[in-house]
Amino acid sequence: SARLIVEADNQEFDISGKDNIVIGREDAVSNVFPDIDLTPHGGEEGGVSRVHAHIFVENGQYMLEDENSTNFTFLNRQRLAPKTPTPLHDNDEVKLGRVLMRFKTA
Repeated sequence: SARLIVEADNQEFDISGKDNIVIGREDAVSNVFPDIDLTPHGGEEGGVSRVHAHIFVENGQYMLEDENSTNFTFLNRQRLAPKTPTPLHDNDEVKLGRVLMRFKTA
């Protein structure tokens, strides 16, 4: 059961069984409705882009990809190059802008 947990408030997002998850901030004006909306979890003040990153499954492996976000996506404190899918593993630290999350598969 794969999930993302927001460190600040322990909000859990279950992503198991989903092939493509967009993470960002909802913006009804721009008609942007990400699968995981970080607005209630410090997304706006934390510098999360509307479409910040996405997680998808490739050959059974979860991958994280930055969508040319303004404030970058970090995996275990390493900045990801935009549009470069990177494998995710249990307990990885995922940071979008300044919003810190933990990726769990166990």
